[in-house]
Amino acid sequence: MFILGSIQLLITSCSVGSPLDDEQYIKQVYLVGAYDKLQTKELSYNGDGNLYVSVALGGSLASDKDVTITLGCANQSNITLYNHKNVIEGDINYQALPSNWYNLPSWSGTIKAGDVYARIPIHVLTNKINCDSLYVIPLKIISTSLYNIVKEDTVLMVNLKMTNNYSGLYVLDGTSTEYEDGKPNYSNTSVISTTRNLTAVNGNTVRLFQNASVEKQSNLQDNAYTLTINADSSVIVKPWKNLTITDGGGTYDTKTNTFNIWYFYTSGGKIYKMIAKLVKSTINDDE
Repeated sequence: MFILGSIQLLITSCSVGSPLDDEQYIKQVYLVGAYDKLQTKELSYNGDGNLYVSVALGGSLASDKDVTITLGCANQSNITLYNHKNVIEGDINYQALPSNWYNLPSWSGTIKAGDVYARIPIHVLTNKINCDSLYVIPLKIISTSLYNIVKEDTVLMVNLKMTNNYSGLYVLDGTSTEYEDGKPNYSNTSVISTTRNLTAVNGNTVRLFQNASVEKQSNLQDNAYTLTINADSSVIVKPWKNLTITDGGGTYDTKTNTFNIWYFYTSGGKIYKMIAKLVKSTINDDE
């Protein structure tokens, strides 16, 4: 009798399912990244203009049915509130990307049975975008074929960070030498070693700050210049705004991601020649 009872107890114990076999949470659909409100995505001036946002299904188990989620545009008030809470007075505010500068081939995405997320493509007209404008695409979920929409953190603002094949973080090593009567005065030479962020302006032009100038918006007018890379890898050096550059040039090595540049500029009524090498940092290989 004891043996028979033990066998029955063993069979009963084995037939009890694990608690993890059942859903442990409330299933809800949400926009990936909406918790942080703002999600920055890199978009290349050299690319096809496509990026993706993801919709996902929460819970401990995947759904056994397809779930179709439809997006829509969020209100401007969401951008205004974000600027109020996060942007320092005097800095550039985020603004909505004009609706005719992008399109969604489909505003809906389907999370297939057994999956937990789906990607929805967005196509952007990159040639319209100014490198200094903080554009966002404000999105929200407006409907779902199954399950509820998460009640909090429902709006995602997709911020576009424009790049090209040359943008990113670089290490600059160079010298700035004063010129008098067309000749170098080596006794007045400054050695410069710093890092510079090269910002994409279009498909083949980047902008950077002069020498070791602080990289902030208020310094752009007087302390920035551009490098335009030609098809033969020669480089054109030009001022961004008010920096006085009288001549300049250089080359770009595609194998080592290195600029070798020179240019004459005026500062405080004196003429200087800058000679510099800029090597792309390996820290930002994903740039």
